[in-house]
Amino acid sequence: AATLTALVLVMTGALLLSLLVKRLNPDPPLWRVIAVSYGLRVILTFALFSISFWHLPVVRAFQSGEGFWVFGLDSQTYHLYGAGIAEAWEKGVELPDPQLGIAYFFVVGLLYKLFGPHPLYPALLNAWLVSLTAVLGYLIGRRLFRHKAGVLSAVLIGFWPSSLLWSTQLLKDSLAWFLCMSTLWLMLVVIPHRDERRPIETKRWMGWCAILWGVVSALTCLRTYMGSLVSMAAMSVFVPAAVSASLHKRGRDSLRYLSLVFMVVSSVLITRTWDLFHWFSPRHPDI
Repeated sequence: AATLTALVLVMTGALLLSLLVKRLNPDPPLWRVIAVSYGLRVILTFALFSISFWHLPVVRAFQSGEGFWVFGLDSQTYHLYGAGIAEAWEKGVELPDPQLGIAYFFVVGLLYKLFGPHPLYPALLNAWLVSLTAVLGYLIGRRLFRHKAGVLSAVLIGFWPSSLLWSTQLLKDSLAWFLCMSTLWLMLVVIPHRDERRPIETKRWMGWCAILWGVVSALTCLRTYMGSLVSMAAMSVFVPAAVSASLHKRGRDSLRYLSLVFMVVSSVLITRTWDLFHWFSPRHPDI
């Protein structure tokens, strides 16, 4: 049953990637890059899990058993507490508290509640997320330079050796990369772009800003220091840009630069006050 569910997840992920890439750019090169990257990650995920699970005679010194590996020891912690959280939600009892950043434990717990407690499911999600991150790399490269630069960005992200390895494990790195690249792309969407014939409509712009606020919040929940770094980067780049735009009598551009900084900084500051453990705990749990 777990293998069948995993295959359904893989096929669903492939279908979603196909629809997205073909909508963005129907040219074959980009789709081939994303398809091969995703397929390779899926194969590696199944292969590494099977080798460790069945204790096959392949680099045994790095096997932890049960599908886990020494180079991804945190995977076992995420799996253990994710399964515990899913069970606690199901039974309405107190949540297990890992005394660590709780956000990714809830992501794993949600997957386990939906599909069952199997470590392949989060690992396959990671493979899909990194392939989606390569799509974001394409969008960023295309917007800043041209189509070929976007495809090159997708190639670098899709086949970077360390990302191939980490995306096969039950770790939060893949989700962090995806959220970070999403933040960069959304910043490019909301800032003024001189090559555009018509400026983005105000309502649409506000919608993109709201999405940016949510993505930065998710990134901060996952890794607080990354949210802080994004805030520092936004202030150091867009505050001077706002001053320059104001001096050149481009008040609309200046206002949008400052609005972007406000959205990012406020998102990080507010998110740091959230108590996710309290939010996701049953209201009146049985002990």
